[in-house]
Amino acid sequence: MNEIGSEQHSLLQKGKAKFHQNKIKIGSAIAIVLWLAAGVYEYETHQKKEPAFTTKAPQELVGKHIHDLYSYYLGLDGDTSTIWDSVYFQPQQIIQALYARKFSRPNKEHLKPAQAFYDSTVRAVDFNDIEPVSLEQYWESIQNTVCLIQEQFDWVKFNQDTYEDEPEKAVLFKNICENIDGNSLLAYSMTELFPNADGAFNKDFLSFLLQYWGTKFIEFLPAIYDDLASFGPYQFTYLAISETKNGKAWASNMNPYLPEKSRIPGNVVDLKWDDHHKAAYLFAMYNIWTLLENDRNVPALKLLTLPEYRNDLTQLIAIMHNMPAYWDDFLQEWYRLNTNPDYLYKKTHNKDHKRIYEYDTNKNHKIDLYESKIKPHLSHNYGMKTYFNRKAL
Repeated sequence: MNEIGSEQHSLLQKGKAKFHQNKIKIGSAIAIVLWLAAGVYEYETHQKKEPAFTTKAPQELVGKHIHDLYSYYLGLDGDTSTIWDSVYFQPQQIIQALYARKFSRPNKEHLKPAQAFYDSTVRAVDFNDIEPVSLEQYWESIQNTVCLIQEQFDWVKFNQDTYEDEPEKAVLFKNICENIDGNSLLAYSMTELFPNADGAFNKDFLSFLLQYWGTKFIEFLPAIYDDLASFGPYQFTYLAISETKNGKAWASNMNPYLPEKSRIPGNVVDLKWDDHHKAAYLFAMYNIWTLLENDRNVPALKLLTLPEYRNDLTQLIAIMHNMPAYWDDFLQEWYRLNTNPDYLYKKTHNKDHKRIYEYDTNKNHKIDLYESKIKPHLSHNYGMKTYFNRKAL
């Protein structure tokens, strides 16, 4: 190597060394910026790093397309996604994201009670301390709660307070309430939690959440599309459960007829696990009682005491939760369609006796309650979801 070449080589080596030094400095600077940004993000969102879990998805869910609430419950963005073989999840962060989505609604003033509930109660729960249960165990806890209320409810005192001069209604009320079972409440809960009417998928999806996300996750799930402090397996609010000096809300009116140790709390935000199932049953009881106040509903309600009409009763429970303005009309239409052949014929044929509408879409030789109102009526959709949810159990 000549002298000039040697000098060029020396300069080249110095240039490379300087380049690598600068590269290291730039890389370090980027790393510091990213670290600081992460720190700011964690500070601003009040989040700490949470452990992540990975599990195999059940075969019945693999390949299924999900969106909306199903997607949010898995920590995704709500757009249409596919459930793959392995599912990565962080229950704590998913719950935080669900409440953040709820709090992003525009009416901040109405959201204040929900925000207070989150700050005082939900924030302190460790959702990564997973308490898994199978769907069968979950159903068993619901069924046990139903049996407990049916055994402990003071039917005599209730009848004295409400049906003292109407013994037939007293018997009818008790018979209807005793036709509510664990499947009734589980199907009703699935209707509240899931947007679609695919009962088999809803059953499998709930089973997956219970097994891997755990019971606390279901207990505190927020209703992200309303402004109230509504949460849990039935998405209850203070409108259904509350006791104040000004009076009691709907389900709370049934509380005095239970032993004190078995009553639900006087504030919806104090509901704990089985309290949700008690509240659901008491809420259904209250709504049935209000239906019985109208004598014209008695014949239809008599049908709902029969085991073969349990799915219709379950649909009614869900509809009474969501669409209270349509109770009477829904029930009356369903009764006429199932008991009056002339009325059914007029509803399904035109004046030329040509069939224009088909009921009994489930081919079970009866018209199910949800069919009493045709699409796009919302009560039809709630009832239909509940029908298929119960059928899948």
